Amino acid sequence: MSKAEILCQENLYEGKASWYTVCMLYILGGTTRSGKTLIARKLAKKKGVPYFSTDLLISSLQRGAPELGIKQGQKYIPKARRLWKFTEPLMKSLIKNTDEYLLEGDGLLPLQVNKILKEYPDEARSCFLGFTKIKKIDKLALIRKYEHLPNEWTSNFSDKEVLAMVDNMVDISKYLKSECNKYSINFIEVGKNLSIVEKKVMDVFFNKSN
Repeated sequence: MSKAEILCQENLYEGKASWYTVCMLYILGGTTRSGKTLIARKLAKKKGVPYFSTDLLISSLQRGAPELGIKQGQKYIPKARRLWKFTEPLMKSLIKNTDEYLLEGDGLLPLQVNKILKEYPDEARSCFLGFTKIKKIDKLALIRKYEHLPNEWTSNFSDKEVLAMVDNMVDISKYLKSECNKYSINFIEVGKNLSIVEKKVMDVFFNKSN
């Protein structure tokens, strides 16, 4: 029996949990517009796992502590590095004080997540999403397909502007893929079919053999 399963049994015995059967933090990282939030919402609905988006943390810090220099629209890597002083204790708190939780967002780096996986090998699982192979025009079509959703900011930009953004997203995806390979973290290639990506994420997070 793993440390996580023992902890969960203790929680159940002490009345700290009701229907949870696994004690685990699921960390879903990846580049912008890779489908992280859509998949997190589906997993939350299907598995009953609460989730938190780092987007909310970034927006809160941008408004409440602008002197920290953390804000939406910032370059991926500098933003993730500045955010780490908050995401690291957040992850550890979720592991120590909750039974199951899903954390998703683009302010995460494989190097950072690897530290959590090393420290809590039985209580954390992670994967990153990105797109290194999809055609730019196909990615644009996918972005436009979901731009009706709440807080979908790409609807404010022209196709030409979004295509330029896609170039940067592909570069970040390549970086994340390389870093995931370095730290043996699952990197899932996002194509046209998000249902396939969702199934792969489900396998990483909920397959007991992993």
